[in-house]
Amino acid sequence: LLFFRAWWHNELMNYFGGLPYIDKAFEPSDELLLPRLSFKECAEKCAADYERAAQLLPENWDTHPAGLRTKGHNDLRITKVCALGYMGKVLLYAASPFNVHGASTGVKNLTLTYEYDKELAGRAADALGKALAMVEAGGTPYALAEYKYSDIYNHIADKSSTTNFSDIFYTTGKNWQMPGSVEAIMRGPIPDVNGSNWNFTKLWGPKVNGLVEHDAVIHMPTANYVNYAYGMANGLPLDDPDSGFDPTHPFKDRDPRFYHDIMFDGFKFINNDPSAADAVYQDLPLQTPNGTDPEAEKMRDASSGSRTGYFCQKLVPHQNNKYDGMYNWGGALQTYLPYMRLADIYLMYAEAGAAVQGANYKSSSYNKTALDAINILRDRVGTAHVADKFTTEQNKFMDEVRRERACELAFEGFRWNDLQRWLLLTEYPYNIKTSQEFRRVGDFDYAKNDPRDAEVTGWSEEIIVERVFSTQHYLFPFHNDDVYLYAEFGQNPGW
Repeated sequence: LLFFRAWWHNELMNYFGGLPYIDKAFEPSDELLLPRLSFKECAEKCAADYERAAQLLPENWDTHPAGLRTKGHNDLRITKVCALGYMGKVLLYAASPFNVHGASTGVKNLTLTYEYDKELAGRAADALGKALAMVEAGGTPYALAEYKYSDIYNHIADKSSTTNFSDIFYTTGKNWQMPGSVEAIMRGPIPDVNGSNWNFTKLWGPKVNGLVEHDAVIHMPTANYVNYAYGMANGLPLDDPDSGFDPTHPFKDRDPRFYHDIMFDGFKFINNDPSAADAVYQDLPLQTPNGTDPEAEKMRDASSGSRTGYFCQKLVPHQNNKYDGMYNWGGALQTYLPYMRLADIYLMYAEAGAAVQGANYKSSSYNKTALDAINILRDRVGTAHVADKFTTEQNKFMDEVRRERACELAFEGFRWNDLQRWLLLTEYPYNIKTSQEFRRVGDFDYAKNDPRDAEVTGWSEEIIVERVFSTQHYLFPFHNDDVYLYAEFGQNPGW
């Protein structure tokens, strides 16, 4: 009860700011007078409840007397690690630039974005460090899922794997097993068995010729996000002069998570044999249209194909199409995103440490540095460690922590809150969305070769959307019915 009192306040605060903290029962005759607290004041109350909850909760219900009665069926229960993770999260958010300095826009933000409340950030690191120390000691049910694939494009795990990174987000052929694997720290209840098949899984691939059936709604990654988040296998961002990125071979030697998450030009989208009419789409033709092949160029149609030059298969595998049929009942496909997973705790620990001191910060509760926490995640996927050039300056290291967060947690629902609390929501280039433009070169055989080796020309981006935000957009508005309840409960600025 302590945990969920804090958690529900916490979830609302992330979008609406500080609230009245309801920690007592009201009688029908009581007058509503509770004022709205600041985010920091509310966060302190959340943190106190999370901390008290952590003292009461077990590390592992399967080894706790009360949990032994339901041993093997305790996956969805909150634990000590969960409470400490959220305690660290709410303190980190309170320490973040937006909640320290308030909303603003312009060049000033690019300085303020590095200015955290170091005392709060240190406390966040302590709570997160305690959680990580427990996990690494082996007494909890949590671990990082393995990233070992015999076929990365089809998400086929290597036979040596005991867990699978893809299982964090979806399962298939496992009797609708709840996703999350060993990495999910907090999940909601099991969703509707048929919800994944009928709804969510049909929102990620091309609708050209009905390749993915039902409504023409497609979620796709933007080019600027892909180019920012998914750097090179050597650990460097694409725009670093030492990265080795080659715009004539832009899909080569990328961060391994790129090949897991992103469907790019030449990617084999249909595994089974398509009809003669659809054969042109089997290896996704995502180059810029120039009128030479109208049928193939439908794949870049803004309404039924990819407006950006990419599709995403991190959360929903590409076999969800009318030929491979993974979204059919027989696929037993279940999708679900955890509210918090272990990688996020490593990332928040790294950010809190970066805010206090930099790459070499180490909490008294955990024997690893902020830099170590990032490199643990890179080791998991086989990406090189953070380069030395980014570890000597606090702000440069913070930039790499944030880029790692964008890559590891891509499309999992954290990006808006991250840009908000870093005071970057209104700022270029975070307020634009771009498409990737290029043309294929030569007679590369995509059916027989790895598409990452293909050559292209004219590699460039075009802005397709620019969001014009102001300070009011850093918080959501309340309904008028809410703020008219009583004078002490005010509306957010600008609404």
